[in-house]
Amino acid sequence: MIMPESESPINSKNFYSRKLCALLEDKSILQQLQSIHPEELQGQIEELPQQIASSSDRVNLGEAQGTNINSVKHPISGQTRNITSQDSRPEIPAEITSETDIEKLFWWFWRFYPELIRQNQNDFFLYPAHSILPDCPLHSYKSTVSALVGAMYPEHWQEGGKSQHPYLFLFTFSPVQEFIKASRKFVDFWAGSYLLHYLSVKLCWYIAETYGSDAVITPSLWSQEIIDALIVKKYPDFAANFASFQDGISPVGRFDNGISTSLSTAGFPNVIMALVPGKEAARELGEKLKKCLIEEWSEIAKKVREDIKQRTLEFLKDTKNQQKIDEILLKEFLSEQEICKRDLKKWQIGHHGSCWEWNKLWEAQIEKTWETYWTAMPLGNPEQPLTINPTEENYQQWKQAQNVIAPPHLAESLPTTAEENLYEQINTGTWWGALQARLGQSIQAVKNTRTWAIPTAPGERSTLSGQFSAVHPQLHYHGQFKNGGGLSARSMRLFWRLMAEVYPGLFNGSEKLNAIELTKRMAWRYGGVAESLGINLGQEDDTNYDNLIRFPNLSSIAAARFAYEDFKKGGQKTRNYWNCLNTLINQQLPNKADTFASRTHGRPYQIPKVDRQINPENRNGQNFNGVMFSSKWLADDMNCNAQETATLRSLVEEAHKKAKFGEGSPADWWVIALGDGDGMGKYVSGSKLKKYKEYLITDAIAENVKNHQDYPDLRLFVTCYGSIGGHKSTKSLSGKRLN
Repeated sequence: MIMPESESPINSKNFYSRKLCALLEDKSILQQLQSIHPEELQGQIEELPQQIASSSDRVNLGEAQGTNINSVKHPISGQTRNITSQDSRPEIPAEITSETDIEKLFWWFWRFYPELIRQNQNDFFLYPAHSILPDCPLHSYKSTVSALVGAMYPEHWQEGGKSQHPYLFLFTFSPVQEFIKASRKFVDFWAGSYLLHYLSVKLCWYIAETYGSDAVITPSLWSQEIIDALIVKKYPDFAANFASFQDGISPVGRFDNGISTSLSTAGFPNVIMALVPGKEAARELGEKLKKCLIEEWSEIAKKVREDIKQRTLEFLKDTKNQQKIDEILLKEFLSEQEICKRDLKKWQIGHHGSCWEWNKLWEAQIEKTWETYWTAMPLGNPEQPLTINPTEENYQQWKQAQNVIAPPHLAESLPTTAEENLYEQINTGTWWGALQARLGQSIQAVKNTRTWAIPTAPGERSTLSGQFSAVHPQLHYHGQFKNGGGLSARSMRLFWRLMAEVYPGLFNGSEKLNAIELTKRMAWRYGGVAESLGINLGQEDDTNYDNLIRFPNLSSIAAARFAYEDFKKGGQKTRNYWNCLNTLINQQLPNKADTFASRTHGRPYQIPKVDRQINPENRNGQNFNGVMFSSKWLADDMNCNAQETATLRSLVEEAHKKAKFGEGSPADWWVIALGDGDGMGKYVSGSKLKKYKEYLITDAIAENVKNHQDYPDLRLFVTCYGSIGGHKSTKSLSGKRLN
């Protein structure tokens, strides 16, 4: 991503010192750090960030004296799990206690300190922040406090000055479904999902480097392997820390060794929420993220475009390929050989008198790929203080001002009468759920104003989606040439047939893609995506793309159950089928025999459980791949022409019969679609949740609170949490009576 470091607003030592103090809070740990002087920060930060985080994370009821936290509650089922607690303070490594880079210290403690504690306390990731409503991990709560400290006391804040009013910032980009579904191969589906994930990761990373890793509320960045890989690139010496907590292997090492496919698995949403220091910071961040998204995507596309040009030039100049080119022209362009040779000659000239005039077309399509939207809401009315005592004279005015900013879901206002009578202080964290709902409404209103224009699409369109022009070296998208005049269908067909030779296994010779689809399919290897994560693909076989991305193809997913069960019994059915098909191909398609072996016996299913059953010692050449059961996708992977495809189809059918598969195939799909079958939407809205007493440890509530006359009428607002160690992901929240 093109992000000049000098543009980052964070370059103050005190900024990260304040955040680190909020994250740790334990003075005995802080005093071990030579670069941190906690006594100098005392009095700089009030307790308000903790109070706001408490109001949004848990129930602020008084605790009974002597309460010990020894259990947690599931936020949906209410199921109780006992945990063990050990009051242990882990030893901080010497290289960390002597570290002078405060920002680096913050990143280390944010990422590794919970891991360090867990070595002595197995249940630490479950250890709750509160004894009464024990469903929010302590580390998540501390991260929320740290994020609020960063938003309220930013880099430019001066000691003794007024704290900044924090804003909740929401950013999203589209299209999503259209981007993913423009696919022919399963690798296209994967690439579409993965690039959405990757671009979201890079946007989250920009926020993390600007305001701190805890500033991203959703998705949680903690313990995300792709974020871990970026952390190692930022701080290479952290690789040893990751290895010490992850079986001696770094995040990239886990991918390289096949232990984890997380680095090539999509997971991040295209909606990002963050805490930022004020309205102007939100506006600036919205514009910066839009710019970063466009620049990141454009840079990937540029690398893909240049790689295609470079490899095509090298292929055409290599005399070893001349015989292959002549065979293609003879078989597929018999009556147009001479004019095709002139086209090939033009493409071969390259930079000297080059006719590669497609840059404008690429840019027009790539620049129109994404539409961005953002909105921001103050955490409470910015003209009012963040907290108040309900007994104060202007309390009702303060309360009304908050409800104007974030109207509650229910007819009654926030907070309820019972809460006002029970709580000594009310702060804007009480409106957290209502603010989430208001943000959702606001971003939808922004989306309704979209004005998205698709550029003119001259000539032949993509055969995948029917949108945008298929790219071609001579499609000069500029001025009077935007209509694509003079570009023959024959030349377009020749170029894409050539692409199948330059990138065997990646293109089938008949499809024609636009710049967006090309970038999608090629981004991991040729667009620098894997490289940006620190993954060195080296000289691996470019034609074996499944191995490069460590992701299963469609046929392997379908045949996984069959293969697993077969190899539990020795794998005889699979071996007999493969041997039969291999013999038939050697007899009738001998020029494709080596390709067949590499595609079906030289690469795994990329489904760990299945691969361990097939090839437990991971020996070369001892794998199988489910693509061998599907003639369509096998022909595609083997780069067969129309005649070869027809022959291969008959061979696969014959092998199926000899293997006694009957009318079906291990690669057949049977799909049952059930929308919202788990009813999760009803849980999120609160309509299927239990009475709130099922989620509380009532024995931990102080007796004077339970004896209060308003206690039975208390309405508590439901919060749904994301992954352990991360921030909460809250969506709207119906109140549930305590009893």
